Formats: sequence, C-alpha cells, structure tokens
Amino acid sequence: MKKLFSALLIFTLLSTALSRAEDVSAYPSQPIQFIIPFDPGTSSDQIGRLLAQLAEPYLGVSIQSVNKLGGGGAMGFTYIKNSKPDGYTMGMGTANLAGHKVYGNLDFDHNDVETPIVVHFDPPLMSVAANAKFKTLKEFIDEAKRRPGELSIATGVPGTSLYVGTVDFMAQAGIDIKIVPCSGGGAQPAILAGGGHVDACLSSPLESRAQLEAGNIRPLVYFNTERHDGMPEIPSLNEEGYKATVFGMRGIITPKGVPNEILQKIHDAFKAALDEPAYKDFVDKTSTIVMYAGMDDAKGIYDQQQAAFTAAAGMK
Repeated sequence: MKKLFSALLIFTLLSTALSRAEDVSAYPSQPIQFIIPFDPGTSSDQIGRLLAQLAEPYLGVSIQSVNKLGGGGAMGFTYIKNSKPDGYTMGMGTANLAGHKVYGNLDFDHNDVETPIVVHFDPPLMSVAANAKFKTLKEFIDEAKRRPGELSIATGVPGTSLYVGTVDFMAQAGIDIKIVPCSGGGAQPAILAGGGHVDACLSSPLESRAQLEAGNIRPLVYFNTERHDGMPEIPSLNEEGYKATVFGMRGIITPKGVPNEILQKIHDAFKAALDEPAYKDFVDKTSTIVMYAGMDDAKGIYDQQQAAFTAAAGMK
C-alpha cells in the first residue's frame, strides 16, 4: 500500500509540474485583464491604456483595460493583489502602492505583488489660478507665512504621492496650508485651482494639461530636481531651494507568485512598448518622462519612495 501511495504521489507531482510547464510555455493563450486603479483620463489611465495597446502585438492576445476606482488607487491595487497569479491579471502600480500601508489605508504594499517593469516617471506641477496674484513660488510662500492656515491647496488623498509631496514641501518651506484631498487623481486638483476654488494645486503635467491649455492655471514650480525640456520656463523645486523627494513613478504589477518565466514575458512586451515611436511621441507631447527599470531594480525604487512616505507621515 505504501509503495502504491508513493507511486501515486510521484505521479501527481510530475503531472502538476508538467501541467505548469505547459501553462508557462503557452502563455499567454487568452485575453489579459489590465487594471487601472484611477479615474478615466488620469495620467495612469492614459499611460496604462496606451502601453497595454502597444504591448498587445508582443504578447499576441488582447489586453483589456478596466478602471477600478477608489482610495487613491487602493481598490485597484487590492483587486490585482487578490487575483489568481497566472499572468492574466495585471495593471498599473504607482508610488501610492508604497504609501498606502504607511498611512494605514492598506495592509500590504509593493512587497506583496510582483513588479516586472517600471515604465514611467511623472513629477507634478504646483500651479495657481491664471489670475492669482502669486507670480512666483516665493510670493506664494511669503503669503502663506503671513496667513498661516488660510491658503488652500488641492492634492491627493493621504497615502498618495501627491499628498506626501505636498506635506513634505510644506514642512520644508515652514508653512501651514489647508489641504483639500482629491481621490480621483491629479485632474481634480487642477480643475479646482482653475475654477478658483483653492489657492493652488499639485497635479501632474499630463493631468494639468487641459487646464493649462484652457489658460485656467499657471505653474509656479515643477516638483523635480531639474527643469523639463518640454517646460523650460518652469523652475524646478530644487532650483527654488527645496528638495523633491516623492515622484509619480509607475510600473506594471501582477499578483505575487506569478512564475518568473511569465513575468519575463510581461517585462519584454512592455519594454518593447516603451520603445515604440507612439509612446515616445506621447511622452514628448505631455512633458512626462520614460522611466525604465527591470524586475531586479523595481523593489529598490519602491523602497526609496516608501522611505519618503514614512518620513512625511510624521509631518502632518
């Protein structure tokens, strides 16, 4: 009986191993669900949909983009994390994935998913209404010091890179501003500032674009270490004497446990998408930045961002 049981166990293990090998070698053999954890029209939505479309020919199957909203990306991240680790559910991961656990919004972080590739870097702009009296960042800061707690800024919800970037800047500048959190993404803060509902906003160049082109807002500073070639007239935060610590990095994430062979296929397809002329043209036109990192380096980037989130969590 023992010999029969052992033989059956060996047969089962071999069958499972062979089945897994066949699944990996055949991947992908069905459509892929691509989760975008933010509102339609946001940076993550536009970037994610374009990259998914460009990656399709390299994977050979349809990639279906689906928006799952809520909590500054928390709902979408949770859906991806809890999905079957077979490579058929993936989506956009952002720096928020490293921040939500710090702020107690989620009980997991970037260590609990896989990140086969980092694809994008999107530092925000701090803008004011076009008719605002503030012409420079210094003028805004001086006014905030004269009227502590009276000026307002629209930004992301706690646990997001926009929120942490705002809190970190306030601490460095020594000012107290009323924070108006927006859960849907950076387009909402820009709309609020453009309509004169708040004194300033923090929003990515891509999400600020509609309000900028309509002439409703005017950028004061770019939250990066240096100016962007596409916006040479806008000074960087570092130029103004402050340090940019949190940025809008984005990667492709999957559930934990997806086989390495499948992760490599996902990496290769999206790396090819990054090199497509259509994506490079999109990046140039929207004043954003391609940021490539492979699987081995992705964790370190998230760790760096989580350290910034942790530091900022004690500020406000």
